[in-house]
Amino acid sequence: KIVTYLDVVDEYTIAEVDSFSITPEGVSNLVDTVEEKGHDIVDTLFLDECGFNDGDAIAKEIRKGTVKTEDLDKVNTFMSIDNTVIGLNEFVSDFIKKTVLGIIKTLHIEEYGVKDINKVELIINNEDNIDLNPKVEANVLINNKEISLNHHTNNFVANSVFGMIKSLNTDEDARIAQVDISKINQENLKESEARLTVNNKDVEINAFVKGILKETIYGMIKSLKLGELDINEIETINITVKK
Repeated sequence: KIVTYLDVVDEYTIAEVDSFSITPEGVSNLVDTVEEKGHDIVDTLFLDECGFNDGDAIAKEIRKGTVKTEDLDKVNTFMSIDNTVIGLNEFVSDFIKKTVLGIIKTLHIEEYGVKDINKVELIINNEDNIDLNPKVEANVLINNKEISLNHHTNNFVANSVFGMIKSLNTDEDARIAQVDISKINQENLKESEARLTVNNKDVEINAFVKGILKETIYGMIKSLKLGELDINEIETINITVKK
């Protein structure tokens, strides 16, 4: 929204102009502003394509200049399933990248002569039957404050947590689970504490698995858009998932 009267300025305003005195240079600058901060219909704006909570939140970040629309289409992760390339949007790409890199941090890759991580290739041989449309719920608390999730991010968080639990080969089918990460040390995540409950029962996990759990959950949270919350201010993470 571009306005010529101060009386109509609101949160959707990206520029104020004097229509009687604007110069050709001013018009050019105005065009640049529209390209940088303009966006589509708020109700559906990237709603299922990134980690923001809703279209209005996305639009607000675009107007503030903290997010560029072209950045929402950038990807660093590529996937193919049975030789079919699967398109990933910015949120999914970032989600997978941060989660996988978080797991890699727990491995002793230096023992294999790896010093730098510039490119990671991962192949998964899968024989399990996968429910492609599971009904799941996720609730995320950061510093005891609930983080709103859209349908897209709800499914990602819930399915990722259930996937991690399945890898532990617990004796029963997980219907509800909770992951608690506390006393988070941003500089050394290993010093943080982790607790996992499945079907309301504590699950004993060793230090190695705890390391993977902490890095994965923290990577997952970093891929979400947390609004005004600074990632460096996170002290506790509590995630509950249900089927």
